[in-house]
Amino acid sequence: MNTKLNMKKSLYNHLSYIDGRWILYNAFSDEICVLDPQIKALYEGESIEKLRCIHPEFYDFLVLKGFIVPFEVNEAQKCIKQWEREDNDQQSFTLMVNPTLDCNMRCWYCYEKHNATRTMIPEVLDRLKTFISQKMESIELQVFNLSFFGGEPFMQYHSIVKPLIEYIHSLAIQAEKTLNLQFTTNGYKLESDFFELLSVLNVHSHFQITLDGNKRMHDIVRNPTMGGGSYNTILSNCAKLLAIPGVDITIRCNYTTKNVATFVELAEDLKSSGILPTPSLGINFHRVWQDYGNEVEVNNHIEKATKILSQSGYAVLDSNGVEKHRCYADRNNHIVINYDGNLFRCTARDFVSENAEGILNEDGTLSFNEKASIRKNTKWGNATCARCNVYPLCHGLCSQYKIEHAGVQGCIAGYSKEDKNNIFDKRIKYIIKQARRCL
Repeated sequence: MNTKLNMKKSLYNHLSYIDGRWILYNAFSDEICVLDPQIKALYEGESIEKLRCIHPEFYDFLVLKGFIVPFEVNEAQKCIKQWEREDNDQQSFTLMVNPTLDCNMRCWYCYEKHNATRTMIPEVLDRLKTFISQKMESIELQVFNLSFFGGEPFMQYHSIVKPLIEYIHSLAIQAEKTLNLQFTTNGYKLESDFFELLSVLNVHSHFQITLDGNKRMHDIVRNPTMGGGSYNTILSNCAKLLAIPGVDITIRCNYTTKNVATFVELAEDLKSSGILPTPSLGINFHRVWQDYGNEVEVNNHIEKATKILSQSGYAVLDSNGVEKHRCYADRNNHIVINYDGNLFRCTARDFVSENAEGILNEDGTLSFNEKASIRKNTKWGNATCARCNVYPLCHGLCSQYKIEHAGVQGCIAGYSKEDKNNIFDKRIKYIIKQARRCL
């Protein structure tokens, strides 16, 4: 292998001792390798030049996998260039639509304000259709992802969701584009008409549906505004969805110190509802952001529930693993169009006009404001980020957080060395776990 002598160890290398093995990891290439004690000593103790002479095969491997890089390379700029390519990808586009910010639930932890007046009117729907038709004309575009958010999108199924799906599906067929559908929904208001629609569309459809503990705990939190519980109906609807080809579901289990222990019942509840283990079903656990404390006890409950689900054949997604992909809010090929025509990037803040980053015009074009420019100019982080070894994983946190902490000169996350080591270790364990699943 042709290698240069003027090389250096990557800033993004990290050495961890996990499960009785030394593992070398590079955050940029996302590669790991297991080192025996002798190789570890060689890696740590020798200069790059000596390492090349003593063990050329090992040296060449490290170069190939990104553990050793040319001395002149600015690794932070290398990250940014890669992210820019991702952000400017024209082959796929994701449109997230909020048909309404109204909801049939009143979950205590929801950050949104719900009322029936915050619903898309026909004029905005027409603008949206014009935008979609223009986007479909792009030669570069191959995949169009239509995502529904809210509010509860199925509050406006007949007036917005169904007409929009039918419209874009027809355009996708004509333009020979791939259409994917995504729904973030509580799963309660799904009608037989919708199941029939999905059955004839023949498109991949992904659903994220939330549970809040066992039936008793869930029904306390997710009690429909018309009264009565929602747990049984949601599970029944999940079973109906999974019977449709091309549909997959992620059940998001929102846990708190009050409900976490009850998720041990989930496996049995799924089976009794006709939801059997399938590659189309994944389960993950997310802590409600307003809830904190009792970390050890809470984690023990999650581990117990995960074990029961796994032993029952259900795939539990590792939500505690560090994901390498960046936030969708940073991508130019992703936009959120609100019920009122306002444009957003981030979905983790309330959809109020003061947070809007632009507007959907009458002719279907998009006009962005100063807030959009601020996000664009902030998303790479500060000088501290550029020097940090965890940058390819952290990305300086999401652009929304960067915007809200503008002017902070140090690490806006406040990460200590121990925090960074934990991030590396979580990612390494995640990679190992995924590799074992493929065996």
